[in-house]
Amino acid sequence: MGRGQIIYTPAATSAITLDGAHYLSLADDADFDFGTADFAVDALLRIDADTPDAEAVIAAKGAASLGGAAGWHFVADTVNLKLGLRINDGDVAAAYVASNAAAFSLGAWFWARVTADRDGNATFYVNGVSVGAGAVSAAAGSLNNSEALKVGGQDASASRLKGAMDFLRFDAGRLLSAAWAAREWDRLRYGARRSVQDFLELWSFEESLTGDSDAAHILAWQGGGGAAYETGYPASEGTITYQFGKNFQYGHEDAFLDVDDRQRSLDGGLFSYVGARKSRLVVKFPAAALAQVVALQAAWAGGRELDFYEDADLPRTCQALMAAPPAAQSVANGLYELEIELEET
Repeated sequence: MGRGQIIYTPAATSAITLDGAHYLSLADDADFDFGTADFAVDALLRIDADTPDAEAVIAAKGAASLGGAAGWHFVADTVNLKLGLRINDGDVAAAYVASNAAAFSLGAWFWARVTADRDGNATFYVNGVSVGAGAVSAAAGSLNNSEALKVGGQDASASRLKGAMDFLRFDAGRLLSAAWAAREWDRLRYGARRSVQDFLELWSFEESLTGDSDAAHILAWQGGGGAAYETGYPASEGTITYQFGKNFQYGHEDAFLDVDDRQRSLDGGLFSYVGARKSRLVVKFPAAALAQVVALQAAWAGGRELDFYEDADLPRTCQALMAAPPAAQSVANGLYELEIELEET
């Protein structure tokens, strides 16, 4: 028996559309200065092939040149397809480090992340995988400045990013591990629910420019007009196909839903209208990886009909809805026991 699989529609998110002529800003806010602390910035975004500038700002706080001025810029090199961090604690020239070339593709959604260890390296990640690092210890002093936080451009005519951004997130005072980044990418690509948790700020761009944290920082749309939104990732890609990493155990329950219509007649007798017969499946996974748990929970959260295959190489077993959210119980390091109940539609 081959691997089973599901094909499902994830819950929709929205993304802010960046047209290459507008950008976002937040008036000087010390929360995003970072001082001498470690920090991280990440965003789920798409950079279009016709982005107008060779360097596009993902997020930045500091003067445009950073020459002799404190601050930081998290940018994308749209020619060499690198992520970059420009950082300065007030020296004559800023330090600049970049990821490997061809780290991302234009026109496609990807998750970009940089972590800055202030007395070590800045490390870049794309889709949860490290794509290069460079030393930033020469700029270990304070990054504080009086500039506005910029998103999607330095202004309406420089360092503009054309495309879309599904979310933007900031973390300060800690460095999360490479293992966390890999797990987080599974959550993002399978459509799991997002939350600000204890991050400094998360802008989810759900038809709003207000951050999700208690501080609720509000970005301003710059360049005229108003912000526009589009379908975010992964809903923008349509359905998701997930093939089970460890197949379900034999002995899963295969039954029928009771959909007969039973009624009482006037004389008290019981009669039935025989209804259609629909399948009911209870499928158990004794040792599922976290990615599989995330995918099944995301399929539930999507709330839509899914395709279930007992064997991905054979015809579809049924189209169904999940009757209840999958509950996972940890049974070993990185492995979970869970089951799903499907009702044919």
